[in-house]
Amino acid sequence: SYPCHQAGGDFITSVPLKTGGLLLVVADVAGHDVASAYTAAYFQGLMRGMQESGRPIVDVMRRFNRVLLEEWSGEASRLGALEVTTSVAVCAIALDVSGEFAQVTNAGAPAPCHVNSRGEIRQLERGRSHPLGWFEDSLPESTDHELSSGSALLAWTDGLEDLADRLGVPSEAVATALLVEGDAAQAVLAGGLRDDVLLAHLALGQPG
Repeated sequence: SYPCHQAGGDFITSVPLKTGGLLLVVADVAGHDVASAYTAAYFQGLMRGMQESGRPIVDVMRRFNRVLLEEWSGEASRLGALEVTTSVAVCAIALDVSGEFAQVTNAGAPAPCHVNSRGEIRQLERGRSHPLGWFEDSLPESTDHELSSGSALLAWTDGLEDLADRLGVPSEAVATALLVEGDAAQAVLAGGLRDDVLLAHLALGQPG
């Protein structure tokens, strides 16, 4: 995590699934203040409670979308005006117990990437949903992906994409540099952060 504000809404969390797998969630609440941090905490609590009751993550995200529209964002968002007071971009990755199958549910977040054992990176396709809190009829759907053992998953918030755009390099290159840390990371960060950057790296099971 590379914050550039004292408070913010970027967060990463993992939740064990009753199937034996793992749910990885990377999210970015709009704003850089105490209100966005509160929204992030509220969403995490709702997610964990619904997950413990056996509800899939897509149901959690659809429920929180209604909360944002009906209780927090007011009439402007529901009437289709451009102003949206509260929104959350979420990427949720549900891994099966083998680590060789993933279900991705994405609401307006950067698409996660799969890095195979040879270091080749491919983007996992995401749906065309908007962030939660924008529209009633724009709800996230899940996509299924086969993974290879001995590989890894990468996911990040849009602060990393903003940094990559200003440096004129692919987001994957920035992510790789930050994971390596040392001089490579310092060279990337020298470009200056304008938004919080959150990067998740999850190593999958080794072959054999």
